[in-house]
Amino acid sequence: MPRGVLIRDVAQIIMSDIGEDVALGRVIELVGPSVEQLSISGRMTLCNWTRKVQAVTGILNPDEKTLTYVSSRTTEPLDPLFSDAEAAHEAERDYDVSTLEPVVAAPPDPLNVVSLPSLAGLRIDQAFVGSCAGAVWRTSASQPRHCGGGSSTNASG
Repeated sequence: MPRGVLIRDVAQIIMSDIGEDVALGRVIELVGPSVEQLSISGRMTLCNWTRKVQAVTGILNPDEKTLTYVSSRTTEPLDPLFSDAEAAHEAERDYDVSTLEPVVAAPPDPLNVVSLPSLAGLRIDQAFVGSCAGAVWRTSASQPRHCGGGSSTNASG
């Protein structure tokens, strides 16, 4: 991914593009080399974001990384399921992750995304940096640097 682009940015861009009209009550399958390179935490974040567009769930085909992760947490035998290559899809989208830019969510919806570079020069008097889907401290802590400002933080946990 490009410098400054986090999995949260990728998820927000994809889900804002898909929207509720396509996703409502459906399953979103996420595939491709960029997905395969994600950490388990990144994969969980991407799947969690599918709920923001009212999808039933987000799924990824299990690979060795996934099977290793699950196997280390159970003694039960695994019987992984894989998507059907011949399945019909409501819609398909392709994304070139290498071209994505960091985004910020504008009120009132986390899917109302604006590229961070498009805000260059805009005076911001107040902002909230936070996350609920896949929040990690290093993500939140990196934002002031990307925004060109200092930081005032209050972390617990």
